[in-house]
Amino acid sequence: MNPLRTPPHAPTRVRVAREHPIPGTDRTFTEFIPCHTMYGGHDGETHWWAIRTVTDEWIRPTDTITHDPMPSDYALSRYTASAVTA
Repeated sequence: MNPLRTPPHAPTRVRVAREHPIPGTDRTFTEFIPCHTMYGGHDGETHWWAIRTVTDEWIRPTDTITHDPMPSDYALSRYTASAVTA
């Protein structure tokens, strides 16, 4: 990739979906935490994007990353398997 070329459009509505138990019940509620995306580069096949929550929280292994539909040559760093389309 030409370093002077503008990166492609960023994925939209990237959020962390975090489940919280409701005390005294067997139910949970989902908190959605908005995220920033940062272009990570291109490896010849895939445009990589890093994500960071706007609240600067750690992304937990049990969290799910949601996003709007992305082109097939986009991927979220470390979360390609668990990312789901909102």
